[in-house]
Amino acid sequence: MTRTLLALVSLAGLFVLAGMISAGGSTGCPIKAMCSAGQSAGSSSESPCCADKDACPVAGAGDGSGPGCCGGGHEASAATATTVSASKEKDKKGPEPKCPVMGGKIDKTVSAEHRGGKVYFCCAGCIEKFTKDKAKYEAKANAQLVLTGQARQKGCPLSGGKVDPAVKLEVDGVPVGFCCEGCQGKVKKASADKQRDMVFGEEGFEKAFALKEKK
Repeated sequence: MTRTLLALVSLAGLFVLAGMISAGGSTGCPIKAMCSAGQSAGSSSESPCCADKDACPVAGAGDGSGPGCCGGGHEASAATATTVSASKEKDKKGPEPKCPVMGGKIDKTVSAEHRGGKVYFCCAGCIEKFTKDKAKYEAKANAQLVLTGQARQKGCPLSGGKVDPAVKLEVDGVPVGFCCEGCQGKVKKASADKQRDMVFGEEGFEKAFALKEKK
């Protein structure tokens, strides 16, 4: 009788454990439900709850990345790694060029000729506004030419002199070089809009930038 009772208890335990595995499914290791707050399911032989998050003591309850591997910790790590990778890729590419009229995301199929290059807009309506009042959008359009790689810097935007590689300042997302700290300081202390006008306005742009030759 005692042996039969023990066998039934063991069998019931197996059914309960199987149900936990089935319920855990895509959410990771089902033994996490047994863990206290702040603990993670892992590979400890003494307790299913441990901090290393390496493996689940229940074989086959994992996320597919290894035998009995718990999904919870690994899924979080994978998501974090993806976010960091995307962030680094964005930083590498630099700021996205914006429509000089509305400031929105540009559409590469909507453009207008400007200073021998192309300026991109968010919609066709902005082309009309730009054409009617180019002076109003001049600095933003010129900055876009540099940001899109169509123009390169040739001199200091204030003096027109040779640029000192050690004296730089980011203006409208573009790294700009100056001939000396005096010129850099004048731009640095100005407001963001004034900085753009000083560097990428008609006078500053003609002194400091030139369109790249088309191959």
